[in-house]
Amino acid sequence: MSANAITFENKSNSYSFDGQRQFDGQVTFRDGMACVSSSEVDKGIALTDSTIGQIIGEALVFGEYVQFDTCCVTVNYLVEMLRFNAKNGGFCDFLDNTPDHRFDNNRPTPGGYVGEIRKLRAQIKELDNYARGARMAYLSDEVEQTEHTIRMLRKRIRTLSFND
Repeated sequence: MSANAITFENKSNSYSFDGQRQFDGQVTFRDGMACVSSSEVDKGIALTDSTIGQIIGEALVFGEYVQFDTCCVTVNYLVEMLRFNAKNGGFCDFLDNTPDHRFDNNRPTPGGYVGEIRKLRAQIKELDNYARGARMAYLSDEVEQTEHTIRMLRKRIRTLSFND
């Protein structure tokens, strides 16, 4: 997997847009697009949740796209990215397209195993329906075993979502 990614770095509590971790504090506008330029190390503003929020606010005035040094995403992407990070405590979305992952600049697709995650979610849905029926038939052993399997599949999904 390539290093080309948008990630949240827990250590610095900030985002990295394909290596761009800071910006110069100025959001400029060109062709209906907000442009966020990087700055010299130690002189820029870290791309934290609140900084991204400010960029979103400024970008909404003139358009829906935000251009970083090496990638362009929509305001919706940034909002969903912040939401995903708040809910899950981490974020990683690869910019490269692979057989299992297609980068979408309007909607985050965290991790590099989107296809496998979709299959696991479909399997969880089937198992959940089976467990519901087993509950109605008072098959407690079946319910317990099925719910354990569902928990393991959800754990696998979390692992795949943050796998670099």
